[in-house]
Amino acid sequence: MTLESLGDNARRYVIVGAGAIGGTVGGVLARGGIPTVLVARGRHAEILAANGLTLTTPDGVFHTPVTAVSRPEDVRLTRHDVLIFTTKTQQLDAALLEWVDQPVHGPDGVVGTAGDLLPVLTALNGVVAEEKALRYFRQVYGVCVWLPAVHLEPGEVIVRSWPVVGQFHIGRWPAPLRTCGCPRRARRPGRRQPASRSSTRASPRCSRRARPA
Repeated sequence: MTLESLGDNARRYVIVGAGAIGGTVGGVLARGGIPTVLVARGRHAEILAANGLTLTTPDGVFHTPVTAVSRPEDVRLTRHDVLIFTTKTQQLDAALLEWVDQPVHGPDGVVGTAGDLLPVLTALNGVVAEEKALRYFRQVYGVCVWLPAVHLEPGEVIVRSWPVVGQFHIGRWPAPLRTCGCPRRARRPGRRQPASRSSTRASPRCSRRARPA
């Protein structure tokens, strides 16, 4: 079954970095029948491709067949794809550079690059992942990950919580102004508004005026 046969709303998740977080997410998606590709390296990638992923959980050990690759060139990207980066923070820059210029294919050939067309989720430790991703990709979503898991052996992930493996808080980066809850007046382009003596900043990202008690 191809992605195109699944309909316009179908999505395939390409998980770059199949360690503790990426392996768990990819394994759960694959078990649910959702198209998923795990991108790994070395012996880990070889075992995933040959034998699938082993999820060791409190409720037992589950062997899950997965699609695994070791290079971006091994994946034929389409507009149905979502890139999820779950690498270590120090590996993120190299991973972003590997994927940003990968071609995205349509029915009649290449329609653009991953950086221009595909959404990206950053699900890794650190506080700079979103800013780094935004240097290369137009559509960036930050992910706050609560997921207790460990990756020690090739082809295996130990998941500490089951069947709910974790929680994910996802938001567009940078957040649209409408999400701050502050109504803003429409301004003409290039026109500065006069400062008001009674106005103060409620927060660095909010221009709501302080109200008198």
